[in-house]
Amino acid sequence: TQHKQIKSNKKAAAHNSSSAPISRNPFNGLTGEHYILNLGNYSDKLSAQEYQATLKAQGYISSIQKIDANSEGLGGYSIFMGPYSTNDKATQIQNTLESQNINVTLEKINFGD
Repeated sequence: TQHKQIKSNKKAAAHNSSSAPISRNPFNGLTGEHYILNLGNYSDKLSAQEYQATLKAQGYISSIQKIDANSEGLGGYSIFMGPYSTNDKATQIQNTLESQNINVTLEKINFGD
């Protein structure tokens, strides 16, 4: 199992795709540390939406977040589940996904206070 720590802020996290099935932003109002499960990164929105539909057919609700290009020109669309308030809860879901051969990375996000 992989665990990757990332720092985020609410403004960056608020940049969710408008076509995600959940209309509310799951990061609104969060403070402190939370955990997400990253299910994949795609260079184009259509590929991300297709994988999201596959996950939904298996009973998993996920969100898509647009990732702006960095200095190397890398960007795209990230599919994630969460946020979860505890590492234990995120790890439990991660283990379930991995038992079904779904690749997932656990990431810790610090929203500050």
